[in-house]
Amino acid sequence: MKHTQSFYSTVASVLIANGTDVVTVSKQLGHLDVSTTETFYSHIIEENKQKATDCLADALLRKKQA
Repeated sequence: MKHTQSFYSTVASVLIANGTDVVTVSKQLGHLDVSTTETFYSHIIEENKQKATDCLADALLRKKQA
């Protein structure tokens, strides 16, 4: 059972880190409630929020500099 949990954790981490939305990840993992996924993987979700903010800032600054 421990290996199965590690596998699911890896799958979720890779999907979230690569931009898959949490609702889709939650469904893939078979969680009945998205909040379960959000609770277990909140640290990765927060990292993605920061990446998205940085990406947007970079895009906006590039346009202003052009």
